Amino acid sequence: MARRASTYVPSYFSYRNFFELSRVGYGSASATVLALIICVVAGGLIAWQTKHMEDR
Repeated sequence: MARRASTYVPSYFSYRNFFELSRVGYGSASATVLALIICVVAGGLIAWQTKHMEDR
């Protein structure tokens, strides 16, 4: 039974490409993009929180 790729979360998509399908380049590229997105979102949230804590 084949699984549909549209139901994968990004981290599992990376893992599956890297280890199960042996597409190392594709898996590492998707993991890098995911890490960059997480860093940007986290940085934005930290900046937002810092700004709102100083306004108090």
